[in-house]
Amino acid sequence: MTASSPSLRRGWYGPFDLTQPASFAYFTHESLRFADLDRNGHVNNVAFTTFFENTRVRYLTEQVSLSRRPGIGFVVAHVSIDYLAQLFYPGDISSGIRIVEVRKSSLVLGHAVFRDGVATASGHSVIVIIDKQSGKASSFDAAERAQLEALAQP
Repeated sequence: MTASSPSLRRGWYGPFDLTQPASFAYFTHESLRFADLDRNGHVNNVAFTTFFENTRVRYLTEQVSLSRRPGIGFVVAHVSIDYLAQLFYPGDISSGIRIVEVRKSSLVLGHAVFRDGVATASGHSVIVIIDKQSGKASSFDAAERAQLEALAQP
């Protein structure tokens, strides 16, 4: 863990401004659901974790070859969200994701939720690659690391 890692200093995202759509190359799009509302009539904070999760799973499945390696899985070790604006039903959102940092056996992913190009939440998650049989962390091989580092470039 470096001195600039998110777990050591809140809000670290490297050279990326996660409140700007231009910081992301991968997005998913979703319609807000009435079921996502809280008693105040705005989208509940828990819904944002679902938006992040949906984007994270699709990104890892569609863009990152690690999800295809036999016997390997991912576990979420950390999630942090900064809520920037309220969301109200109805409407559509886009959720962006990018790799922020590649570690020995984990990735730091930057996330954001946008409505009409304006960030309503941003944050990061740390996922750890594991060997499914042992349940222990597994290091990236050279080819995986090269792919991940290329995806992490600004």
